Amino acid sequence: MFKKEEIIELFKSIALPFKDFEGGPKLDKIIEICGKMNIPCEYIKDKGLFINKCKKPKIMIISHIDLIGKFRKGFAENKICEIIDSNDPDNKSKKELIIGGLDNTITNAVGILVIKELLKNHSDITLFLSIGEEVGSTGVKNYLKAKKNASNTFYINLDVTNEGWNKNGSVEYDKPNFYILNQLKEILKDNNIFFTGERVGDDIDAVNRFDCQGFSYCLPTKDTIHSYKNKAITDTLVPYAEALYKMVNELKFEESCVSDFRSYYFEQVINYSKEEFKKFLEERKTMESRSMDHRQSSFDFTYYGGNPFGMEGYEFEDDTSYQEELEPLYIGSKNPFDNNSEKINDILIANLDFGNSDSIANRISSILSIYEIKSEKIYSFIYDKLNKMEEFTLDELESVCKTWNKYGELELSRQLISDFRTERIVKEIKNNVYIFNLDN
Repeated sequence: MFKKEEIIELFKSIALPFKDFEGGPKLDKIIEICGKMNIPCEYIKDKGLFINKCKKPKIMIISHIDLIGKFRKGFAENKICEIIDSNDPDNKSKKELIIGGLDNTITNAVGILVIKELLKNHSDITLFLSIGEEVGSTGVKNYLKAKKNASNTFYINLDVTNEGWNKNGSVEYDKPNFYILNQLKEILKDNNIFFTGERVGDDIDAVNRFDCQGFSYCLPTKDTIHSYKNKAITDTLVPYAEALYKMVNELKFEESCVSDFRSYYFEQVINYSKEEFKKFLEERKTMESRSMDHRQSSFDFTYYGGNPFGMEGYEFEDDTSYQEELEPLYIGSKNPFDNNSEKINDILIANLDFGNSDSIANRISSILSIYEIKSEKIYSFIYDKLNKMEEFTLDELESVCKTWNKYGELELSRQLISDFRTERIVKEIKNNVYIFNLDN
């Protein structure tokens, strides 16, 4: 049904630039491909691309379409991936590898091919290629906010992960339900799939926050995900697609899918029978009742807002409220700095080199903080030149700096250029013409 070469070729064909709220060649190519498959598409710029959009989808497969800035730039330059032969002397794994900008275009390709097959027998399945996952799941949040009865749909989110190397897929179930988990164990028993309840931030966080049900199903990769060093074993691509197809085909929703145990107990519960799980719940209920009696004698509930830990029904690892800080930056505006000028570091890291403390984003943020710059226009100028990789002059920067009165505009622009050059953040490509140096 699925072929490795077909997945890789589709991945390469849609590895094109895309920008949130604006679209781009990647979006156009996917719409073209779906048109040739006779699959209807609808693009909504603050949400994403819906492939076979349904009013009441039974299952929605999510796969974020947005890219970090490094991949947009690389895809524009036809820098996509390389295939490393299993016999290559430098290939220690001795397995054929695909290495490059996998996040998340590789699962876009899998999702398109899988829904093509699913639609032969189903009409109530939607593939949602969401925007804004890298900056707080903007597209999924906007969809869920606007969708009535969104909780009637079950969500399977596709992404890449650094867990489960040498496995064909990773089921990451943050808000687990025993009924669904039991089915997954049976459906995937012959597919060499890794199961975990540990959180890896992605679009399923938004699904959970809106009291909807689902899990992430990720392709195992190795090395830094937000880099061109990210690698996957090519022989996992077909089993990964086949397992997704099987899950969508075979999952049943005849019982409640609401989370009935915490991910903290995932490794323990996954091996339980129905009878053992029932006993586990009874034991937990007794233990929590005793624990609550103890807490009531030890804490002032009024002071802690009704819960001694300040959180209603969540373990600490399940709290994703920190992501809300990013949301105002990306909703309802092409310019993420319109609403909050002090979050440049979050956006730059998300779009450039997340997780690297030495990244260009952190160095830019550090320099801006030295001058206590809070001008949205200066932030926006830097952000725009970074993302579009456009040349700019000292005069252009000076013009933007006129909006900031704490320093003389020429003095400030010269000082910024000087600091950027010292830190090797920009390079002068000709007299008084600069471009950001992302290769450093």
